[in-house]
Amino acid sequence: MRIAFFGNPEKEEIAGYLPQWDAFLAQENHQLVLTRDLAGQFANELSNASLVDDTSELCENCDLMVSLGGDGTILWAAQLVQSRNIPLLGVKFGGLGFLAEISPEEFQRSLLEIGQGLWKTQKRMMLAGTLFYKGREKSTVSATVLNEFSIVGGHFGQLSRTDVWVNDNHVCTYIADGVLISTPTGSTAYSLAARGPLLMPTANSVIIAPICPHTLTARPLVVDGDAKIKIRPADDEKRALFINADGREIGQMTDNDELLVSKSENSITLLHRSDRTFFDILRAKLNWGGDIRQSDNGKR
Repeated sequence: MRIAFFGNPEKEEIAGYLPQWDAFLAQENHQLVLTRDLAGQFANELSNASLVDDTSELCENCDLMVSLGGDGTILWAAQLVQSRNIPLLGVKFGGLGFLAEISPEEFQRSLLEIGQGLWKTQKRMMLAGTLFYKGREKSTVSATVLNEFSIVGGHFGQLSRTDVWVNDNHVCTYIADGVLISTPTGSTAYSLAARGPLLMPTANSVIIAPICPHTLTARPLVVDGDAKIKIRPADDEKRALFINADGREIGQMTDNDELLVSKSENSITLLHRSDRTFFDILRAKLNWGGDIRQSDNGKR
């Protein structure tokens, strides 16, 4: 099996694991491929590794991609594997994360279990968005996301007025710091911070959630996963709205410009432990359903 490692070269702790993982993969007759900048100072010690110059080369003849980092690293890795049938395994280097499932110390044992068929695959929906510029030289900008599109004002905390349609039906004008269009996977990310609902990651649904709405009547909305969503600046919105795709700015929207969002034809496949459910992760990561009265924090 040809296994690609994708990670942030600036995380120095990753490099320390590479020599032992390289030796382990050689012992198990797997080939390793990674970028030269990720290999760093250990490049000459990785006898079983193929080194490439660009991340776009990682997917060539690849059977498995291993994301080394947090959930943000998996979002970047998803862009590489989304149009290919390559499963993705997350190894967590960092803080709280819902997608990076195992620790570095668990990697070798987990890979053996994967080879024995003890893990399961789970397909995750992605969203495709196209920003249409009206009357400008550059007519469109497109992107796909695993978590969410965010439409926000030009400055932190700046009020924005955004019109939203679902299947050409006008929903409302959101008066808020912004609006999120989120996948089920993204329900545990930015949408959660915006008080959006938690969805099972395999649900065929999309969340529309206002960010810090300036009215108590604005609430997150769950719509069908096959819905066509359109977003425009409201008629009285004079400032540009910034469009971000999984945290990456892709453009600005003004006047009659519009963003169209729908389910992408592409998806990704994540590897998961067979003995761990979404609800297990909620309890572990969020203390879901825990009774604060029984903890030290609940004592007076």
